[in-house]
Amino acid sequence: MGAAVEPPARAGRAGRAGTPGPVGARIQHLVGADPARVRGFVLLWAATLGLMGAWGWTMPLVAIYLRDAGMSLGLIGTTQALTGLLTFLSQAPVGHLSDRAGRRRTPMVGAIAVTAILHGAIALTRHPLLLAAAVAIAGVATAAYITMMFASASGLARPEASGRAFSTYRVSGSIGWVLTSLSLGWMLGSIGARGAFVLSAMMHALVGIVLWRGLPELGGDHGVRGARGRGVDPAGGHPAALPGPADVLRMADVTLFLLGIALVTLAMQMGALYFPLYTRAELGASDALFGVLMALPASLEVPFMLWLGRASDRRGVHGLLVAGASVGAARWALVTLAPGPLHLLPLQALQAFAFSSMEVLGVSFVARRLDPAIRGTAVGLLVSFQGLGRIVAPLTGGMLGELWGLRTVFGLAGLASAAGAALFVASAAVRRGRTGRPADVPG
Repeated sequence: MGAAVEPPARAGRAGRAGTPGPVGARIQHLVGADPARVRGFVLLWAATLGLMGAWGWTMPLVAIYLRDAGMSLGLIGTTQALTGLLTFLSQAPVGHLSDRAGRRRTPMVGAIAVTAILHGAIALTRHPLLLAAAVAIAGVATAAYITMMFASASGLARPEASGRAFSTYRVSGSIGWVLTSLSLGWMLGSIGARGAFVLSAMMHALVGIVLWRGLPELGGDHGVRGARGRGVDPAGGHPAALPGPADVLRMADVTLFLLGIALVTLAMQMGALYFPLYTRAELGASDALFGVLMALPASLEVPFMLWLGRASDRRGVHGLLVAGASVGAARWALVTLAPGPLHLLPLQALQAFAFSSMEVLGVSFVARRLDPAIRGTAVGLLVSFQGLGRIVAPLTGGMLGELWGLRTVFGLAGLASAAGAALFVASAAVRRGRTGRPADVPG
């Protein structure tokens, strides 16, 4: 497939009124000087700060909230597995349709609005089946706006700065998570999990309004980058038989990479879903320490993501992905040995590195390896295979947690992450064996 090309300037682009400040110069270095692209990057950055902040209020409390509503670990796991199944089935088609339509703002804002409504509904009901349905559908809507936002943000980057641009964008989510998750201890003792979902609904509604009114419709990558990439009709600049998800999955190295992502996601989800419950119910973490444990990884993700983005532009993503998955495997193994909640603090630093590598480098891999004209399809497939990991993780974790305890769950999470690292190695080997090129070079 064709390599990414520098986007042409838009007709009638406004000139700069003066020399940009340090922040403006940094953004222009990452995405170019087109004011529409700069505005799009800034708005996506701010929107992700708010949305991930809403996650910081709700995600650590989902299992606790469902458990308090009378759901067993098995039913909680089934709910999360249903979310993963729906995500797996939906996100590659969603991404492909956005490539063909040439626009992402409308489905992005629509998915944010659906999430706002459902988080409000979660706060208003305690019926287990209604809660399960609302949590599952909200999870799919969340995956949809992530697909659109990640594809849009990575599509704005200059090709030679793709790693730095996406990591600069993605740290906004970690900052948002830190700012809100630090309040979890207060929230649990005052407004409770129900209040957290109300606040999340309000934040999603606010972000949706801001994006709808302010985000320029830059279109799919074929609409931004011009008509020189494969899959675009050079005469009209519109999609011409764009490759679909099935075409991408015929590339053996990409399929191995996506399966590795599924395994590492399985490990992270299997552990993360039950880790808050484990720290509270089994290790007896206080409200204050619980908030610190949830916030610490996100605070360390910021420097890790920035470093990983810079390093991937220089060295490629393959070796860094293997390192991240291997660190994740070690972290879950060590969690099983921790005698008390304070011993988990240093292990959260390992979690920060492992999560940062998958979050930044996964998108960087598909953005570099696949044609920019199918950026939505590529990111959609990535999110779909993350959903595949989320199908197996909660079902397996819930059943094993009931039978043999949560330490067994964390041990299996470590094995899954190690297997993911092995698949990343295999993906690179297949790519080099067939083409002699590094794993993340287009073509």
